[in-house]
Amino acid sequence: MRKKPKSPWLFAALMTVVVAVVEAGTVLHLVPGTTRVDVGALLFTGFLAGLFTGFHAAGRSAGSNAPS
Repeated sequence: MRKKPKSPWLFAALMTVVVAVVEAGTVLHLVPGTTRVDVGALLFTGFLAGLFTGFHAAGRSAGSNAPS
């Protein structure tokens, strides 16, 4: 049985940070000539993508814990 996080919203915040850092780090590594401004923009867009992903997952998780 899969262990659920204590707080789905904490999981969402963690997912947000992880997606942003992974996206920026991957592009920085794969694309030569990437500047700090590019990395900042990637962190921002990754942050937005992580918000969507994390809060969508947290909402689904919170909804599944509701009493029937």
